[in-house]
Amino acid sequence: MGQRHVFLSSLLILLLGFFSTHESITGQVIREQHPAYDLTGDGIVDTADLRDVMELASYGVYHNQADLNKDGVVDQQDVDLLTSFLSP
Repeated sequence: MGQRHVFLSSLLILLLGFFSTHESITGQVIREQHPAYDLTGDGIVDTADLRDVMELASYGVYHNQADLNKDGVVDQQDVDLLTSFLSP
């Protein structure tokens, strides 16, 4: 079921890229700045940050910055939190 959640989140990322009014020239969904959600350190919160959280969650790897809800684990809840933030 965990892999299915990651797949569905990946699909959501793709759909966000198509339907968002906030797109960069690379097609990445971009939202206003939120330093806590900017995992890549590029100054914007976008699908690259979501990709990083998804990868860490899928491998069960902990990283303090990716633990967005600060519950001590990087998991689907963190993916969902960032997905909600990126949703238009």
